[in-house]
Amino acid sequence: MFPTPRIFGRRRRPDLAPLLAVPSLRDADPRLLATLAHHTDRLRLPPGRTLVTGGHGARELIAVVAGEAARLSPGPTGVLRAGAEIGGA
Repeated sequence: MFPTPRIFGRRRRPDLAPLLAVPSLRDADPRLLATLAHHTDRLRLPPGRTLVTGGHGARELIAVVAGEAARLSPGPTGVLRAGAEIGGA
């Protein structure tokens, strides 16, 4: 009987491009961004989808990488374009 072969998985290098598109992360150390990249989600959302509701504490940073998002609130309204950040303050 032959021994079971050991399979070594190759580590994929994380895609840092979406993180580098975020203005507040642009100058960050790439090694730290690689660690953060494993905890990020890249979403493509349909029109009309609510991302956040005002008045709640931020638990995450949301960045608009491409496209647009509408800001609808009792305060100022407007359009958020690529590079806009929500919840990072």
